[in-house]
Amino acid sequence: MTDTFEILSIGNAIVDILSHVDDDFISKHGLQKGAMRLVDENESMAMLETLNNTMQAPGGSVANTAACVASLGASSAFIGKVAEDILGHSFREELGRIGVSFSGGEFLEGISTANCLAVVTPDGERTMSTYLGACRELGATDIEEDLVANSKTLFLEGYLLDSPKTAAALRQATTYAKKHKTTVALTLSDANCVRRNSLQFRSLIKDGKRGQVDILIANEKEISALLDVMGFDVEDTDRAIAICRDNFEFTTVITLGGDGAVSISKKKVTKVPAFGVERIVDLVGAGDSFAAGYLVGHARDLPAEECLLLGAASAAEVITIDGARPIRPLAELPVVSQILHNAAPSA
Repeated sequence: MTDTFEILSIGNAIVDILSHVDDDFISKHGLQKGAMRLVDENESMAMLETLNNTMQAPGGSVANTAACVASLGASSAFIGKVAEDILGHSFREELGRIGVSFSGGEFLEGISTANCLAVVTPDGERTMSTYLGACRELGATDIEEDLVANSKTLFLEGYLLDSPKTAAALRQATTYAKKHKTTVALTLSDANCVRRNSLQFRSLIKDGKRGQVDILIANEKEISALLDVMGFDVEDTDRAIAICRDNFEFTTVITLGGDGAVSISKKKVTKVPAFGVERIVDLVGAGDSFAAGYLVGHARDLPAEECLLLGAASAAEVITIDGARPIRPLAELPVVSQILHNAAPSA
């Protein structure tokens, strides 16, 4: 059977609200720079009311990846939950406009569509405060078995583990994926998310023995948090890579910021440098766009180095603009076009 979608992404449907702030904003609101924290609707509104200049766009980590997958010219679908409000309608319409197929059942009433306030400090670091709203109502019954079965890769957001209902949706999706031999990729999402849900993450990966996950994607802080809750002594990133190489039976992909990215699979370590950019505007969406490039390459059976390069090139483009999604098609980037030229979607 031909795969209907190369990448099916499941995650929180969130509207991103971006603003540039100084470091005083971080301390005033008790935020941890570079991390994500969950807030209620009142906390979210209190911060928004202090900001003068904001930019709004449909977002959510894995939804951003789905958008970037489409921007790379690959077939992309997304499952999430939004409310019957202006933000919910605009979220779905924007995904459709950029070529992402949306699934998630009916619009919800009596609750607001989720939002994520991402504030960017002068060093380019982004700090997020997320009100989950309607997206935490995504449940197991919203996962369509046929959609999972007809996708080559299923990409799951670690943040789904923050809610019992969305965690059940994630589990249902992995059950369908294993039944139909769909590749399962999981992002750890955030180091604090790993710590909050350590037992669930460890169960998903069976402490390194593959379990429900074929590909694990993380940044340096996230993989260190995972290895820490597993009982490993992680001194630095090199040590983390060695632990993954020696203990994980699935593929592990780690983004290294300005040092590029690395994949560890079947005891083999492959590393690529980051692409140089003239100016970093903000780091919002860097990991999401990297995941898109890597997963498209993997879905097309490219070598590890080329998968990493697709990810690195996509991330380099996104960090030069405001927001988490590219303005120009990622498929038009010279390095991306060159790599994908002879890599048509496989049947």
